[in-house]
Amino acid sequence: MNEGAGEVKRHVKTIASVAFLVVALGLLVAAVVKQWSDFTRAVGLIDAQTLLLALFAAVVAQFTSVMASRESLAATSHRIPVAQVARAFLTAALGKYVPGAVWPVAAQMELMKRNGVPRTHSAVAAVLTMTIGLGAAVVAGVLGVFLSGGSIAKYWWLVPIAAMCFAALWPGLLTWVLRLVARVGWRFRAFGEVSVGGRPLLGATAWSLLGAVSNGFQTWVIVRAISTSGTANFWLALGAAQLAFAVGFVIIIAPGGIGPREAVLVALLGPIAGTSGALAVAIISRLAQIAIDCLGALVALLLSRRHRHDDVAFQRGETFTEADGRRSP
Repeated sequence: MNEGAGEVKRHVKTIASVAFLVVALGLLVAAVVKQWSDFTRAVGLIDAQTLLLALFAAVVAQFTSVMASRESLAATSHRIPVAQVARAFLTAALGKYVPGAVWPVAAQMELMKRNGVPRTHSAVAAVLTMTIGLGAAVVAGVLGVFLSGGSIAKYWWLVPIAAMCFAALWPGLLTWVLRLVARVGWRFRAFGEVSVGGRPLLGATAWSLLGAVSNGFQTWVIVRAISTSGTANFWLALGAAQLAFAVGFVIIIAPGGIGPREAVLVALLGPIAGTSGALAVAIISRLAQIAIDCLGALVALLLSRRHRHDDVAFQRGETFTEADGRRSP
């Protein structure tokens, strides 16, 4: 009975996500069509150098996400080589475009299982990575908008979210939460066996903050190329990019944050780039991110073929020690 109700609930969430995605894309297309001439003029101002810089920044941001994920795994006592983490993370990243918020986590759990990491540990690490990333985005976003002289009044509600994100990094609190989850039912009992260390979480936070700056830089180089005022404020670009990410992340019904993220970017960048210019920035940033996600999945596929013998080693019972990353039987 409960399983049937849960299945119906999942279907309803999936339908709601698909409907939201259709509406968001429809509104985005309508906005582009309405301002087609100004939009194409803004896009025409973006040269090859700007595109290369934007793509480079996206690659750096993707790498920092991989490293943050690696540190989060290390916090659960699993120090995995970068290539192995990249395979799982870059493949699972495509799951964020699928309606339903659980797919990236579920995919990462299954892929890391091949590397000897229990599903519960992978799940905790994935949630930690997302929590830290959200906190870093809010901090960078609020700081960027504040330093640019802009108003953050509309986004005040994100500040307590950031506070909760970083408060959740306290190992004692994390352990208590995991023990509490373990009491929910027998399916969650394994979470009570997960211990979380503090030092790797600082590393994950540092990588996430670096990723936030990289994303802000990507937005800034695009805005600089099409700014109607002839200037581009880096702090505003950073703040807009990260607040847009945070809003898109919090609204979980939007796959990949599509819709809310673009709306926030247009609202914050409109004063310096114009509405059509800000719309161009939002769309180009989105396309660049999708391109990098697809490229990342291709890299993950190549890594899978190259390191297939590592999977065989893991299946024979070898693991990576937390201390030095070497295999041990």
